[in-house]
Amino acid sequence: MTFWSRRSVKAGAKVHRCDNCRQPIEKGQPSTVVSGVHDGDFHSYRVHPECDDLWKEIYREIDPGYDGLPVDTLEALDIGVNDMPTLRAYAKRHPIAAERLMVTVRKWIAEDA
Repeated sequence: MTFWSRRSVKAGAKVHRCDNCRQPIEKGQPSTVVSGVHDGDFHSYRVHPECDDLWKEIYREIDPGYDGLPVDTLEALDIGVNDMPTLRAYAKRHPIAAERLMVTVRKWIAEDA
């Protein structure tokens, strides 16, 4: 059984980490909380609304039968050192979320150097 629920939080009471871009969702910022059951396991995650919009577009392209299953955006894009152009292509439609993801990828590249 698969079930997903999405709710918008207008202003968070504390700092959270976006499960898509891994950047902070600051206290007072809006976020989207998604929770549900997939294959008998409960999942819950919190994201920036802009990151959620990018995530939904990516998954609809990857899987036209997309059902809301939470999977890591960077893993889905298979982002690595040579894949920044892939992310830049999404930046035209989702500039804020793409920039947050690029910050994360740059940190990973610097850590691996």
